[in-house]
Amino acid sequence: MLYLLSNQFWSQYQILKLAVLLALLPLLAGCGKSSDGPERGAVRGKITVGGQPLEYGAIIFYPTAGTQGPSAGGQINDGKYAISTKNGPIVGKNRIEITGSKHTGETTRISTGQEIPKMVPVVPAKYNTNSELVRDIESGKNTLDFALDGR
Repeated sequence: MLYLLSNQFWSQYQILKLAVLLALLPLLAGCGKSSDGPERGAVRGKITVGGQPLEYGAIIFYPTAGTQGPSAGGQINDGKYAISTKNGPIVGKNRIEITGSKHTGETTRISTGQEIPKMVPVVPAKYNTNSELVRDIESGKNTLDFALDGR
């Protein structure tokens, strides 16, 4: 995860969003289906960019259009993601943001002197900061695949 955050191409906004999401995940762990919280659904799927699996990234679900509750998210590895019902998105309409990067084949040196793989962002803003992706999350299991263009 360190190599994702150290990349000079990631905007501070994207890093902040990912940090906030990761900080909130432990708090959301106890917010599964119960009589005092909103109903959640499990989601899993595949994500490709330009026909290729997204190497590394994050997917975040934000309740929208009358759906209320906390956001939910998970990591993307090798084009796949999975979020359990316990930590899943709220049932109803959700706006989805997808961020991601891939290896360049080069390395870069970070402040500690360590060499790490150099990464470049591959998901256009129209799928993350400017995302208009909206999906209905249903109770139970949901499969949501995303074939994104790289432009």
